[in-house]
Amino acid sequence: GDRRRVMFRVPRRAYNEMRLLVAADSRAAATNAVTVRMIKAVRCHYVDATGHVPGRTTAAPRPGCIEATRLPVQAARGRSGGTRPLWLLRVPLDPGAFQDFLGDPRERYLDLDLMTDTGHKGLHVFAATLVESPVELKVVSDEIGHIFTEPQVPRFHCILRNTTAAAQTGALVVQATDYYGATQQVEQAYQVPPMGVATQTVELPAAVRGIHYFEARLGDAAGQPLMRRQTTYAVLAPDTREADRDSPFGMWSFGSGHYGGGEAPSIDLMRKIGVRWSHHGDPAQRVYRGYHNIVRGFGPDDPVESWLASMQDKTDYGHWSVFAEVAISGRHYSYFPTELLENGNPMALTPDEETTFRRLWQSAVRASETARKYHPDKPLVFGNGYPQFIWTFLSRGYPRHYFDGLALDFIGDRMSMFFYLREVAKHYGYGEVPMYITEGFYLGSERGYYPSRASEDRQAMGYLRGYLAGFANGMKAFIGACEVWDVGGGYYYTGYGPLGVCRRAPEMNPKPAYCMYGTMSLLLDRATFHSLVPTASMCVYMTRFDGPRGPVYAVWTADGSTRAIRFAAEPGRTPRRTDHQGNSFPLTAGGDGFALEAGPVPMW
Repeated sequence: GDRRRVMFRVPRRAYNEMRLLVAADSRAAATNAVTVRMIKAVRCHYVDATGHVPGRTTAAPRPGCIEATRLPVQAARGRSGGTRPLWLLRVPLDPGAFQDFLGDPRERYLDLDLMTDTGHKGLHVFAATLVESPVELKVVSDEIGHIFTEPQVPRFHCILRNTTAAAQTGALVVQATDYYGATQQVEQAYQVPPMGVATQTVELPAAVRGIHYFEARLGDAAGQPLMRRQTTYAVLAPDTREADRDSPFGMWSFGSGHYGGGEAPSIDLMRKIGVRWSHHGDPAQRVYRGYHNIVRGFGPDDPVESWLASMQDKTDYGHWSVFAEVAISGRHYSYFPTELLENGNPMALTPDEETTFRRLWQSAVRASETARKYHPDKPLVFGNGYPQFIWTFLSRGYPRHYFDGLALDFIGDRMSMFFYLREVAKHYGYGEVPMYITEGFYLGSERGYYPSRASEDRQAMGYLRGYLAGFANGMKAFIGACEVWDVGGGYYYTGYGPLGVCRRAPEMNPKPAYCMYGTMSLLLDRATFHSLVPTASMCVYMTRFDGPRGPVYAVWTADGSTRAIRFAAEPGRTPRRTDHQGNSFPLTAGGDGFALEAGPVPMW
């Protein structure tokens, strides 16, 4: 086993403190610290708390523990002889971070993990006990993911459960912070009868739209902290979107896979920000299933009937895909298209790659012919993977009548794939073919129960710039781009983990990227990409879209700088600036027209 760790299971309760009887070492190299981890195994959900003990001569405890009390006894050193100080260490725990597991009657226990550094171990743990909060705090709302749409007023229910045989009183303090740092605070007194339950309802009228950060702090009658609960919520603009199946906006959802929240919650979350295509669908909510892969096998001997059987009940899908996540070989994920070089030729295939390619060609032709014969009205998107796979077919003259679009699936650090596919398609005479994103284009934020706001801001910025780059490079629709929520389990700690615009199930609360997406789909409702606007700068990008209400522009800087942008407007028109969180205000004209500051986060 791991000598640094002691793991044990305890009954499922809201423990807010662990008390440890420890002996401290005074050696300079010793690490006088212990970490208590609350962990949900398999789900890979954990929160750490660290307690420190002062050295032999240090009087004050280090930050990170409520109290470190030196006891009036000494601990024997064992074989080495002598004694060392004995301490009572109180380590604060964070049961609010485990609200959804502690409140689930199907859960029977809580895993705890004690960790020290064996290499420089300075603490020796003799005993441990857990302290249960006399009042448990659970925060819920009536909306999935805490998503509120104007004119709704954000409303939370703070459920207090008394775990003792005596009445409990104290104060509940709720603070909400908007994206720009402005805060509002609500304080309420509470009283909970013995072993009883009370509910405190808190309303938080929002002054601005976008992401908000919520914290509830529960104190006892003496003002001592008992529990806290942190989460996020979103305030969205009214949904006036008219686009339906003509919308370019889609999103991937694993549904219940990887410990997700299920199909119905994902559809609800996506609908509220204008998503029209996904892996799951509900036509009643105007969310439609995006595509279905009709290639069942790779080879000329695969029975056509298997494709027919797979298509009979898939007529409600918006698109059928020919292949999904297929490559000829491992090197067909990242090589540069040599066709774009002067006098360049396509990369030659090895004999094994040539054999694989011919099998795939035959599979694609048979699948496409079958689909065209029985369902000629169903659009076929080809490739659905990395562009290197697609352009190998294009270089061999893959028949144009076998597909209606070319589709990509790639990870988010390779935005050049938009450009590569477009340019190679033009090179081989397929420049007029529409292009799609059927899955992928994933960007992650920081992992953990308390990810940094900066990392989630970067994710929102990256997704928005990625969408704009895709539109500028000819993407017709993003059928399954990005992900509705972070996945759970071990998959969360891979490159495909914290990719969602919401955090993990079961809470599925929003990140800034959620509000970014809703703002984008609202402003670009039934709009089409028009052009890149010249800005006379290599660092300032501007895209124009034309919609029913007139032109819509997005502007940002590529180098992280802030640049002043000045422009004129048609007589009688007053342009409005809207940030990625959905807050808008009119611009005021000066002597030389209108002006605004462009930065790395695109604004509208």
